[in-house]
Amino acid sequence: MWSPVVPPETSARERDRGDPGAAPRRAVWSDQPRWAGSGVTRLVVELADLPGHPARVIARRHKALLEAHLAELLARTGIGQPRDVAREIWLLSEGAISSILVHGDHSYAEAAARAAKRLVQSNTPNTRLACRARVDH
Repeated sequence: MWSPVVPPETSARERDRGDPGAAPRRAVWSDQPRWAGSGVTRLVVELADLPGHPARVIARRHKALLEAHLAELLARTGIGQPRDVAREIWLLSEGAISSILVHGDHSYAEAAARAAKRLVQSNTPNTRLACRARVDH
């Protein structure tokens, strides 16, 4: 399984949190008969008209912590702009979950994984240099 942002010394528990390589696993997970997406996201959608509701505050903190954790993992690997890349990967993940729920099509998880891989590759120092060299010549 491809996982560019997880250093080898990272524990299995850490690898499962905020891992863009989790998208292929999510495709399998979302194929379960009773899968209904992220409970936290579903709760916030139900409470959309109550912005100050305590559950929304908790959900916002939870999602922010996961995004920050992903940014930390990305930063450890030397990826450029780790906060921006983490946010973009997080959007891909949340979008895949929503799209799977709407369309019932699990291929959105694979599409998100491919896009996350391209994001990471385009922000990896050696990859950026190789891309720049190709453009310059």
